[in-house]
Amino acid sequence: MALSTAIVAVATLLTKIISLVREWLMAAFFGTTLKEDAWLMASVIPNRLFAAIDSGLSNVLVPTLAGAETEYSGLDVRQFLQESFTVVTLFALVLVALGYGFTAPFIHLIAPSFSGLKFGLTVSMTRILLPTIVFWSWNGYLVGILRSREAFSESSVAAIITSVLRVASLPVLVVGFLLGIRGVAYGFTLAVFCQTLYLFITVHRLGVRLGWRPSIRHPLTRRMLSLTPPFLMSSSVTTVGILVDRILASSLVTGSIAALNYSQVLSQLPTAVLLQSFAQPVFTRLSAHWNAVQREEYDDLLARGFILVAAVAIPVTLTFLWLPGPILGAIYQHGNFSAHSRTLTLGPLIGWSLGIPAGGYGTYLSRALFAQRKTRSITWISLSTVALNIAGDLLLIHPLKATGLALATSIAWWLRAGLLFWFLRKSLGQRTRPMIDGTKLAWLGLSMIGFSLLQVGLPRLLDITATSHGWTLIFRVAMVLVVSWAGYVWALAKLPLLDPRDRSRLQSGLQRISRRLKP
Repeated sequence: MALSTAIVAVATLLTKIISLVREWLMAAFFGTTLKEDAWLMASVIPNRLFAAIDSGLSNVLVPTLAGAETEYSGLDVRQFLQESFTVVTLFALVLVALGYGFTAPFIHLIAPSFSGLKFGLTVSMTRILLPTIVFWSWNGYLVGILRSREAFSESSVAAIITSVLRVASLPVLVVGFLLGIRGVAYGFTLAVFCQTLYLFITVHRLGVRLGWRPSIRHPLTRRMLSLTPPFLMSSSVTTVGILVDRILASSLVTGSIAALNYSQVLSQLPTAVLLQSFAQPVFTRLSAHWNAVQREEYDDLLARGFILVAAVAIPVTLTFLWLPGPILGAIYQHGNFSAHSRTLTLGPLIGWSLGIPAGGYGTYLSRALFAQRKTRSITWISLSTVALNIAGDLLLIHPLKATGLALATSIAWWLRAGLLFWFLRKSLGQRTRPMIDGTKLAWLGLSMIGFSLLQVGLPRLLDITATSHGWTLIFRVAMVLVVSWAGYVWALAKLPLLDPRDRSRLQSGLQRISRRLKP
């Protein structure tokens, strides 16, 4: 699994760095203007929601295909792939047709305060993006096939293709062809299409032959259909929250939707790089261990991942809480992203950051339950999360504006993480005890104290203020991050933190020390 994790880590790192470059360009070109708000509302369904469906479909195929080659003959598995591919395609085509027929009424529904140029741009870009519904559905399906065969490098390259083309299309279409903000939509559609084409070619080379079979007779097809709704609901929890946030933010001052987006992308970048790189290989192995009734291996892998999430997510949160202004200034404050844009984005960044650990645990623990096929639990948790998110949005938007929307989402993420752990503990009983390793969490806490001291003390030493900007700020913020994170990683490397097998050795050593200290 180490090689798979390394491959996904490198691909995820490249993808997120390129995505950050894209957001930097968007901030420089459009800042927190009505054009950026219009793009974000237009992309919320074809891009955000169906990107989540992409993730849901890819995840649902992993437990469905786990052990399928031995449970059924090769011919039967090919029949399942053809049947399920047909179902996915028909579903996506129906949604595209409905989208073209009801674009304007739908935009009126989700952005009732949009009018004039803002409304026209939103409708126009939504129609440009609608074909990506089919592309995203195919992408999720094809990536699921690749991951079930542990072809992580091939599936990771697909995401890099999309990111590179989206960035490359911005100066070409927006500036070169004078398409303005519509060039962003055209570039996005082209990028997703190219990703789909690459995945079809890759799956074909692996010997998978997809065809048209309008039927749901195969038992694996029925299994997939029963697993799909919970998977899609879990994958869409964040997206539904973003949709609600943007609907409500459309009634706030111009730029609020853009501020929410810039801050969310930035807050999720580190954990996406550091956690998603191992989440998918771990999910594949967890599914394999559970299906093979390898409970000790399942428990060991689950415990290691649980501690690792804390080791990554908590210091990321501290980084954004200690340095929100300088980080925003260093990354975004260029071109049309003004000091006003920075002020508008600061509050939401803090709100999102408070939910970073919960988001990491939610992603990881949901995969652990999915590996057990606990679909009812996942469905109930997803509905509860969405309900709390909406309630929190309505309660906090008036006193805290855009910051309240981000904070409400973070609170909902913590509820989701708590419920997921409760259901997992209910399923595994005392076997979850290694996940709450007091010794390791104590070491982790000590490491984070040193990490926090560096991130609070170094900015004072280097005279970094919340209103600074320019290349001097970029250099000084980079220095603070490099020094503090290097010290933290060194501490983790020296301490017996991540491997559960070190627990007994550490406890034995502490017991020996205790006996020697006794008179």
